[in-house]
Formats: sequence, structure tokens, C-alpha cells
Amino acid sequence: MRSAKLKIGLALFACSILLTACGAGGPGADIVLKINKKETPMTVKTAVYTKYDPVDLPSGKRTQGYSFILSNFETDKELDKYGPDLTTAGQIKVQFALNVLEGETKEMKLKPETYKYSASMDAPEPKLGSFRVFTFADGKEDIWARMGGTKDSFVKLTSVTDDTVSGEIVLQDGDDSVKGKFTAKVNKK
Repeated sequence: MRSAKLKIGLALFACSILLTACGAGGPGADIVLKINKKETPMTVKTAVYTKYDPVDLPSGKRTQGYSFILSNFETDKELDKYGPDLTTAGQIKVQFALNVLEGETKEMKLKPETYKYSASMDAPEPKLGSFRVFTFADGKEDIWARMGGTKDSFVKLTSVTDDTVSGEIVLQDGDDSVKGKFTAKVNKK
């Protein structure tokens, strides 16, 4: 009996991996959060990104920011760059920013490449900026982890179209981490 249950469980797991790989897993694949020594899998149900207004830097250059929101619940509300408000226990939201420094062509678009963490706004290469993990606890939205980042943190964009971005996320801060793959649609707001 136990062997049969194990086989059924393995078959269901294999099917879920296959469906996710083929695009039937919704707007994104799974993310694994490891916060305060607790590992939490997160199925992404809302994944959007919003383009900020460009910012003038002290160096005289400009940078373009993009805010990404990945959450484990669906919403039909119009979203701002901070994503949906959390309202129920168990809801999780991951927010991170990618920044592109103005180059010779003045173009500041997302491209398929690796965005490494840097605290400097004047980083010469495209960079991963701040990232945070929010949860709903004690009747309110709470920052579960505010991660400063390390040299091991990055977001690797593998596909960029006019309205969709796909990639891999590896956010590290000490023992805390957020890892997985995602596909985000442009926030039309």
C-alpha cells in the first residue's frame, strides 16, 4: 500500500514538473524562500513588473529602474510598483528592483543578461537593487525579510519581449535566500 502511494506521489510530482516546464504552471514557476532557517515553497500566481521614471544620478548619468513583484496569490486589482496588498494569512510577496544605467545609445531597456547585486546606483553594469519579502501576519502586512544582498545575489533574465520577462532569481543575504524561476508580465499601469 505504501509503495503504491509513493509511486502515485512520484508520478504526480513528475507530471507537475512536466506541466510547469511546458508552461501550464501559470504565470511563473515555483520559488523557494529560506527565511529565518525555515524553507517555504511559493507557487507564483501574480508576476508583474513596472517601469519607474528615469533617475538622474550625481555622476550626470541616468538610470532606469524596474520593480518586479512575485506573489503567491492572484489579484484582479490594478497594481502599482509595490504590487498587491496582502490581506490573508499565508500570502507572500517578493519585490526586487533591476536598474539599467544609461549607455552610449541612451537606451535603458531590460535585456537577457545577468543583473548582479550592487549597492551603488552608479554601477556601470545592469544591476539588481533592493529586494524584500513580505508576508501577512497579526492582521497586517509585514516585511518578513529585507535583504541587503551579497555578491552572490543575481537575477538572470533569459527572455525579454515587449510585455513579458522570464528569468532566474537567486537572492542571498546571510542564511536567508529566495531562489527559483519566474515569468512576469509588464504592468500596464
